[in-house]
Amino acid sequence: MFPKAGKDGIIDASRSPPAAWQPHGQSFVQSHFQAQYRSSLTCPHCLKQSNTFDPFLCISLPIPLRQTRVRAAAQRVPPAWSRVASGLGAVWLPR
Repeated sequence: MFPKAGKDGIIDASRSPPAAWQPHGQSFVQSHFQAQYRSSLTCPHCLKQSNTFDPFLCISLPIPLRQTRVRAAAQRVPPAWSRVASGLGAVWLPR
């Protein structure tokens, strides 16, 4: 269902249904948070109008106020130990 052409024979894309300009196979984020911004410009001499549609996402993400610190400790392993890989990661076992 597309809009009909105006008096000048031009179809106004701003009145077309969203399905006409939305791509197929959208993600959840696109279908819920994506929109289009319409900007219009009219020529003062010939009075023709130009419409531009710019897509944008309207989603805000929270930024944590507090920084978390990560502490790392270096550990010296005696040479009599060997590193063995296991299903849970690497472990140090005595030789």
